[in-house]
Amino acid sequence: MNFEVFHINGYNIKILFRKGIVHILNSKELNDFLKKEKKASLHVALFIKNTYKEKYKKDISITLKSLTIEILGHVYLDRIAKSICKIVSIVPLFKKSILKIANKFVLSHTDIIDIGEKQVDNNRWVWDSIAIFTPSIFFKMKSYK
Repeated sequence: MNFEVFHINGYNIKILFRKGIVHILNSKELNDFLKKEKKASLHVALFIKNTYKEKYKKDISITLKSLTIEILGHVYLDRIAKSICKIVSIVPLFKKSILKIANKFVLSHTDIIDIGEKQVDNNRWVWDSIAIFTPSIFFKMKSYK
């Protein structure tokens, strides 16, 4: 995939835009941004929505809440799976099976965050459902850089 590098609040975030779908590289830079900046995932989601609209002259059909939640979901699931892999690497009895499960079900799906509209993303309903139950206060911002 040919990602473009976008500068969001001083961080180089790699994103690929296509009609109906956006791909974000789950990189060290993205993780650093999420660790150091308050509401960084919201900043990335707003940037994506604005840039998509500029590129395609229409909104991407994904709510800001759902987009934000999906970014966080992928990044944190990736972190958890990697932490579990580090922990089990010292326990030889279960090491092989746990690493296999982590790679097959989590890590193989978190290196690139694929965020698509319903017609191209078969798990859009998961993120939309989580977004419905997430209080709106988490999505308020004073300003966007």
